[in-house]
Amino acid sequence: MLVGTIKNKLNCGLHALGTGTNNCAFEIKLINGIYAIKRGTLIADADDFDKDYMLDLIQQGTAIPLIEAIGFIDDSADDTIQTTQSGVEIKANLGRYKFTLEYKKGEYFNKAMSSLDSFGAFDILIVDEAGNWLMTENLAGVSKGFKCGMFSAMKTKLNDGSVSTSKSIQFQLLDRAEWDDRLVWFSATETGFSPVDADGLNDILISYNAEPSDTDTTIIIDVVSAADNTTALAGLATANFLVNVDDVVTATTWVESATIPGRYTGTLAALATNEVVDVQLWDATVTPQTNAILVGDVGYQSNKLTATVV
Repeated sequence: MLVGTIKNKLNCGLHALGTGTNNCAFEIKLINGIYAIKRGTLIADADDFDKDYMLDLIQQGTAIPLIEAIGFIDDSADDTIQTTQSGVEIKANLGRYKFTLEYKKGEYFNKAMSSLDSFGAFDILIVDEAGNWLMTENLAGVSKGFKCGMFSAMKTKLNDGSVSTSKSIQFQLLDRAEWDDRLVWFSATETGFSPVDADGLNDILISYNAEPSDTDTTIIIDVVSAADNTTALAGLATANFLVNVDDVVTATTWVESATIPGRYTGTLAALATNEVVDVQLWDATVTPQTNAILVGDVGYQSNKLTATVV
């Protein structure tokens, strides 16, 4: 915009929005959770905002769902009002929005929340119990999450005999105007999917059933949930794995055991002593390639299992 048209120019409240009520009113329901998304992520008008869109963001590590909270508290600060000597009141400072969400999803989920503790790492999409999405838009009119400052995992509240164990997150939104002036909502009836339809990534632990040895042409691994070290991830195919030998991608054909779910045998070229073999989940069909895969609508990410051939 030309400098001559904006220099020393203020709004002065002359461009107020219309307050008429001849419309279909949107009302925010009880907040049910959030999606913490990578700072700066934009949701363009041309994007198809559906479950597949959100699953793609989750697989890329761009979106982290923290949904189905059991409790919500609005901890937002009040505005600071100054009273002059003559009794005139002036709004001196705007309180920032701050919210607490409480979850009861087990200790591994609690550890995952603690790993997100940060400042300025995320933008926040907020969802309510009706499945509506709340977000904001930048000055160019492009939808985005609310800019988040503090994102803090609170201490675990232990079972005291009357209340069960739970853990909360508390987060503060940095820009008051993003909510007050530029709030955007996506109605559940318009998106066609619920925020709870897209779960977060499940951590997977890959381990060797037997350490690789010299001249071996097979490796045997077990693939289970890292949260309980028991629940098997069955039904995977060759395309779901990446094998490197001495940092070189090595063609390997994988077959799951017919009797032990989550146990896979990989066939590859003969190994030699002191070679280093790495195995992990992998999806080569996305850009960038990632160690997170989708099996149906459920996402999984694994450790990188490393062993030196003996």
